[in-house]
Amino acid sequence: MLSDAAVNSGELWFVNFYSPGCSHCHDLAPTWREFAKEVDGLLRIGAVNCGDDRMLCRMKGVSSYPSLYIFRSGMAAVKYNGDRSKESLVSFAMQHVRSTVTELSTGNFVNAIETAFAAGIGWLITFCSKGEDCLTSQTRLRLSGMLDGLVSVGWVDCDTQDSLCRSLDVTASTTAYFPPGATLNNREKSSVLFLNSLDAKEIYMEIIHHLPDFELLPANKLEDRLAHHRWLVFFHFGKNENVNDPELKKLKTLLKNEHIQSEELHMILVVNT
Repeated sequence: MLSDAAVNSGELWFVNFYSPGCSHCHDLAPTWREFAKEVDGLLRIGAVNCGDDRMLCRMKGVSSYPSLYIFRSGMAAVKYNGDRSKESLVSFAMQHVRSTVTELSTGNFVNAIETAFAAGIGWLITFCSKGEDCLTSQTRLRLSGMLDGLVSVGWVDCDTQDSLCRSLDVTASTTAYFPPGATLNNREKSSVLFLNSLDAKEIYMEIIHHLPDFELLPANKLEDRLAHHRWLVFFHFGKNENVNDPELKKLKTLLKNEHIQSEELHMILVVNT
């Protein structure tokens, strides 16, 4: 069930309010599922059965079915009134996703990289040459939304920025993730991650897995850590394959966006008990 806590979490939600007896709702269901897969990682998808939760639907002003609304804390709900194709739903959702893609050039490259690195944020950069494969503008925007607060996203036109690309040893279209502190012009000695995929989800997962893992701390050392700092602690028992779940790795950014996290006081800690 959708709750006010979820809507006010700071994340972007797109919610389908439906009624079990509504034929249009049943028609939309398979498209909605495909749409949810398409935007996975970009925003949260929810559904509310107004037959079971009439009070919530009335509170949200729902009077017809299906009703599709965008929610984000601090902004008024936005109703979707377009056609119910997957493409139109994706286009509408993307209008509300926070995404910034920077065109990098000789003039702004060094400052942009150093500013992000100083804040502990890496860069995902696609280098494009005419006639060669590189990330499309739509894919870049999607990745920017998926990696918001975790990684900056940019692109370089190597046809007009030839000297910049050559200085980085880039001789063909490619996409690379530069973690904070990476050596930019030496592939062999740096931790640069070169990506072969052109698919947003595949790139997203590769970068998420490349981000630092949580610290694994035995339970018997927890008390000493807690004596010196405040920690956000994830307790798990035995083998837990969710320890490095992408959503958990996003927690630090979400906490910072909601002004809950202080760089000195809150960290993510995994305790194996």
